[in-house]
Amino acid sequence: MAITRPRPQTFVRLAVTGAAYFLASGLAIALTRFEGGAAFLWIANAILLASLTTVGRRHWFALILCCWATGSIATGIFGLGWTAAPFISFPLVTEPFIAAVLIRHWGVHRSFLDSARNFSVFVLAAGIIAPACTGLAGAAVISLVSHTSFSANYSNWLVGHALSALTFTPIFLQLASGDIDRWVKDASFKGRSEAALLFAILTVTSAGVFSQSQLPLLFLPILPLMLITFRTGNIGAAFAIVIIATVGTGLTLKGLGPINLIHGTNGHRLQFLQFYLTTTVMTVLPVAAELARRHLLFERLQDSEARFRLLTENSTDIVLNLGIDGAIRYASPSIKQLGGYDPHQLIGTASINLVDVEDRGRVAAAHLQALISPSEMFSVEFRAIVTGGQQRWFEMQTRAVTDHEGVIRGLVSAVRDISTRHLAEVELSKAANTDPLTGLSNRRAFDHELTRQLGPGSGANGGCVAIFDLDHFKRINDTFGHAIGDNVLCAFARVAEGQICGGDSVARIGGEEFGFIFPKIPGEHAYAVCERIREAVAAIAVKAGDWPVRVTVSIGIAQFREGDDRISALSRADEALYAAKKQGRNQSSLAA
Repeated sequence: MAITRPRPQTFVRLAVTGAAYFLASGLAIALTRFEGGAAFLWIANAILLASLTTVGRRHWFALILCCWATGSIATGIFGLGWTAAPFISFPLVTEPFIAAVLIRHWGVHRSFLDSARNFSVFVLAAGIIAPACTGLAGAAVISLVSHTSFSANYSNWLVGHALSALTFTPIFLQLASGDIDRWVKDASFKGRSEAALLFAILTVTSAGVFSQSQLPLLFLPILPLMLITFRTGNIGAAFAIVIIATVGTGLTLKGLGPINLIHGTNGHRLQFLQFYLTTTVMTVLPVAAELARRHLLFERLQDSEARFRLLTENSTDIVLNLGIDGAIRYASPSIKQLGGYDPHQLIGTASINLVDVEDRGRVAAAHLQALISPSEMFSVEFRAIVTGGQQRWFEMQTRAVTDHEGVIRGLVSAVRDISTRHLAEVELSKAANTDPLTGLSNRRAFDHELTRQLGPGSGANGGCVAIFDLDHFKRINDTFGHAIGDNVLCAFARVAEGQICGGDSVARIGGEEFGFIFPKIPGEHAYAVCERIREAVAAIAVKAGDWPVRVTVSIGIAQFREGDDRISALSRADEALYAAKKQGRNQSSLAA
């Protein structure tokens, strides 16, 4: 298997991390082992955890081994001696390893400072679980070597390591990941100057607070700290915490500052200082994480709005943003071209007022459906009133708009002018239901209308169907030609249309057969109407050159019965028509 040589930057990272770990370990051991046992402050593990979370796992072993070695050297020189050094260093470097594994396992792969959820994962892993687990072994080794209390060592380990990790890991993480370097390069001169001024104010404030021991003024650095957080984000917040920690720790160890008002050992005072720093971290870093998340959302919103405006301002469709109540919040410029309305003047008006009165019910229903099912798209066609009082047909696709919590905030609709398409559909529908020769309805339309008339309960309300058949029509075609025959059919159609009343309907249902529907009238009334039509037809004459062509019709009439369907009603009308022909034609017959 081929051996991959480490890159030069890997050696640099190992050297820098190892040296930093040695320096932090030595300072902690030399300055904060007040009771001869575990140190009250342990920043070194924050350095190692930051390195582990910013490199690939293939480098973890080398980093941990390097820090174990440098930590052992620091312990041997400043602490418990060379014999105990390797053993005490093992739980020390295991602690950031456990925290890094848990952070990765819980889905944080880039940074635990970019959201409140990720920061909570960091607190749980590095501030609670990891020091609680490794503190057992660490306290046991320290107690055995230094002959001090296990419970005191475990308490000091747990508190000191947890507070140090929570306080200092964020700044080391940003140093290790290069975030600080990128911020310095990307920030404007004004931004860098503002940050420098705020850091200077924080430094002066912190120095003033921790250099006096008369008043508990620990709250004063919070104001510049919050200003830094809002102006520079989590990078500035983490760096500001380090400033407070450095100034506060240095002056507290010299016996200055309000923390020395506490009665107790130096170790207890230092632990209270760390508690103060950690509380500050737990306050400002989640705020910084939320600000970072909102800044990212704002940038995405700006990009989305730019795309939205590019599309809407150059689209022939109308885009509407509506409130839950249907009030117009935004109308794209295309509404002026399609409807003649000024989009700015429509803001705040009720969108339903633009819809034709007859179609408002359908549009309102689609609006309600979109609110009930916010994940679905709903479509509706309607007539809208454009400027000048004209009507045009539109198709609207609409769906609800929800926020990040799923709460409906309004609706967005795309509206397209379909007047041309709708006119074409009407023409196609008319053509599909019209006899091309006579202009009457065809058999398809007749069957549909007859089925509709024979709906539930129609028999009780009366109504009749009649079939007209032109007598000896084949003889006309054979004698005078099909053109004259077509003229005869058209002449019959005109006479029939002139004789029927509103609500009645007539259709060509065969070659020389015509169907009539007389809704809600008794058979005797329908018979009288048919007789009138028969007499009118007998009186017309169609010219065939110098010869008049006359035609008569035979008629079969059937009154609707309870339980009738189209086939049974037509069957009785056919029987009546057959009876009329059998009796000599040119007469009407009413089925019994």
